[in-house]
Parts: sequence; C-alpha cells; structure tokens
Amino acid sequence: EINAASDIMVDIMEKKLGGADDPFIATSLSPGSVVFRLAVVNPSKAKKQKIEIKNYLPQEVKPKDVIDSAGLDIEYDQEKSLYYAYKPNVELAPGEIKVFKIEVEDIWLLPDAELSALKSQTDDIVKRLENTTYALQAKTAGENIYRRLDEIKNTQSDEAVSRSQHIGIYRQNLETIQSVKKDIAELEKLLRPSTGPDAPEVLEKAKLKMALPSATTTWLIIIIIIIFLGMLAAVFFFVLQGQIRSSHNALKEAKESAFPKAEPGKSSVQKPPSEEKK
Repeated sequence: EINAASDIMVDIMEKKLGGADDPFIATSLSPGSVVFRLAVVNPSKAKKQKIEIKNYLPQEVKPKDVIDSAGLDIEYDQEKSLYYAYKPNVELAPGEIKVFKIEVEDIWLLPDAELSALKSQTDDIVKRLENTTYALQAKTAGENIYRRLDEIKNTQSDEAVSRSQHIGIYRQNLETIQSVKKDIAELEKLLRPSTGPDAPEVLEKAKLKMALPSATTTWLIIIIIIIFLGMLAAVFFFVLQGQIRSSHNALKEAKESAFPKAEPGKSSVQKPPSEEKK
C-alpha cells in the first residue's frame, strides 16, 4: 500500500510538472485474496471533474471469482475476450482521490491434490522400471519431475512476491505442469515398448461374457431345424406334383381339341366322289 501511494504521488507530480490536471486512474494489487486497488485521482485543485472507470481484469478472472466489486459493474469485452470493471461519470472534487478495491479470489494457484497425484504417478512408474534396462533413465526423469513439482509448490505459496508476480508465476507454472505431464507420458511408454497400441478404454470396460448352450439345447435346435427342412421338402413335393398334373391335363385337352375322335358308325376315311355316285 505504501508503494502504491508513492506511485500515485509520483503520477500527480508528473501531471503538475507537465501542466495537465486531467483525472487519472492508478492500479495496484494488494496481498491476501488478490485485491485490485483502483485509485481515481483528480489532480486539479480548482475544479470538479468526472472520469469513466474501465479497468480490465486478468484473463483468468470470471464474474464468479469476484468477491467484492467495490460498487463497480463487471462487464465483458467480446473483442478482447476479457472482463473489466466499469463505472461511468465518477465525479471527483478538486484534489480528491477515490479508491476502489476489487477483491478477487486467488485463482492463480495449482491445486495441491493435482501436484500430489502427479508425484504419486511418477513414483509408481519409476518403481515398476527399477529392474528393467530403463531403470537409470526412469530415475533421472523422475528426479527432474520431482524437482519441478517442488518448485511449483514453493513459488506459488511465496508470500514475499507481489501479486503481479504471483499471477505471472502461475502462468509459468501452467507451462511447467504441461511439460511434467508430457514427461510422465514418455515414462509410461517405457513400460510397454514392444506392445501394440493400447486397447480403447471402451473395449476394456465392455468385455462380453457369453455362456455356451447345453447339450440338450443343442440337440433340440438340431431337431427343430430337421423338422423344418422336412416340412419344407414336403411342401415343395406336393406343389411339384400339382404342377405336373396340371401340365398333363393341359396337354391332354390340347391333343383332344386338335385331334377330335370320330363318332360311332361313321368312317373317318372319306370315299372318292366316283364311288359315292355309284
């Protein structure tokens, strides 16, 4: 707070020496849950002035993280994809300084549970590789991972650093944690160098358990199939017999119509005309 006040005094002196008396905003961060301290200053000793407050918050901050907005509205800038504290037409008396303290939950911390889980995962892999040709490589990689995890834990809990540095350290630690996860994935590959690709998790969880049918059920199925085939053959046989009879009758009718039989007492052979006259 002393440093922030000193910076404000320097800004006021610069304004005076430069001949400007327009109001301005000075931003600083306070320890604890992160507090964004906005000091709105009217350097003029003679006139009232108005100023619009529009102060952008870090990219990680969401409205749910704001504990106290100090009476300012939390708006969203779609172009910059950032939230900001906003209040129009803040009136300042001559020489007045108004301070707005926006308190935000300290979200710039990596959970201890995540760090512990990564350490335990590394311990397990290194232990399983102890009696393999990769033991030395795994031990070296493990020590490197432990060192970076300890560094993350120490730096993010250091109360001696400023809040601005605290946010910067968090962003560096995010990159470090991604590097650690990548190294752990490389160690896991050493556990199965000669195997093929991992089976999908869905297939591992969905193993089918099928029971074989009993002998009685098998014979019953076979008998049913034989009966069905016998009935099907009988149907084909009777249909075929019907078609043969129908064809035989049709041929017989065609023959009778083409060659009609002679009536009794009449000769089917015609006599020559000369014999008929006689």
